[in-house]
Amino acid sequence: MTLKYWGTDIDVMLGDRIGFKKIFTTVTGEVVYIPTQPLLNRSLGDDTWAVKLDNEPNDIRSMIFVPEQEPFTHKKIFFIERGSGKNLISEDEEIL
Repeated sequence: MTLKYWGTDIDVMLGDRIGFKKIFTTVTGEVVYIPTQPLLNRSLGDDTWAVKLDNEPNDIRSMIFVPEQEPFTHKKIFFIERGSGKNLISEDEEIL
């Protein structure tokens, strides 16, 4: 089963460019980790997906990934376009 963007049939995929609605603004970012990628990161595991926001490049936002129970992302996160996936998290990268 896959995770989809809120209210759509669009699957969340590595490298996706996303928008994240905050209180007074919207920031953009990239999906950098999903548990369905070939090599899992030991810090994030198989129940988390993560994004890097463009305005906070050193910060990784991780969120729960349980599509069997919650098949959609948070409604504040929306799909913009498919991206290159150049900022992916490697299997051995340390996440604090």
